[in-house]
Amino acid sequence: MQNRWTDHYLWTSDNVRLHYRDFAGGREGQPALLCLPGLTRNARDFQALAERFAPRFRVVTPSFRGRGDSGYARDPLSYVPLTYLQDLGRLLDEAQLSSLIIIGTSLGGLMGLLLDGTQRSRIAGLVL
Repeated sequence: MQNRWTDHYLWTSDNVRLHYRDFAGGREGQPALLCLPGLTRNARDFQALAERFAPRFRVVTPSFRGRGDSGYARDPLSYVPLTYLQDLGRLLDEAQLSSLIIIGTSLGGLMGLLLDGTQRSRIAGLVL
């Protein structure tokens, strides 16, 4: 069975390689779904949701630093919401996400709220 997603990687400002899955779908001008996992979780948590919604929406599911297929940071003090927010800003630019609906659980919900406060022009909705 062929994957319904593509795996992508990007580098953070402190040289941590972050992983995200991109499920193609949706129409031009339609918001993408950005699924943010909880504290000890990863991109695979949203596999079933992404497969269900990918025909109608583009779905992007990242793993935060130190989780899933993302790399670990050398500095343990970088595992804080401000750094995650910077990482997500880089992801939004890299994946060209100009309009999105965030679906977040636990830490992902907190990060969704922070993104809404800092990237308001990009956020079309937030599900916690």
